[in-house]
Amino acid sequence: MTRKLLVQNIMVNYKKYGVTEKMINDLIDSGIAAGQNYDGIYLGIKLALSKLYDEEFYCTSSEMAKAFGISEDEMDQLIEESREELIAAGKTQMNIFGRHLVQDL
Repeated sequence: MTRKLLVQNIMVNYKKYGVTEKMINDLIDSGIAAGQNYDGIYLGIKLALSKLYDEEFYCTSSEMAKAFGISEDEMDQLIEESREELIAAGKTQMNIFGRHLVQDL
């Protein structure tokens, strides 16, 4: 992902809330200073704004892999390990109206 694409993608969805390119660029600069890549910065901004504006946050395992700088296979393995840990702890995932919940079995 490029900086330009990151800004465009965020603006398409959040400009309607008054989010400006300057705000996004400031967040990008902060993320770069913290050592994050554009994919990680994008997901972080998207997550924060979706919470702020009460929207659903969705991302793929492929997007997560890029954000963490690992392969898709490695991300899939991490997801599977997390599922197994939840099950071992007596928890299960449910998808209710698009929201993922974790509850006791």
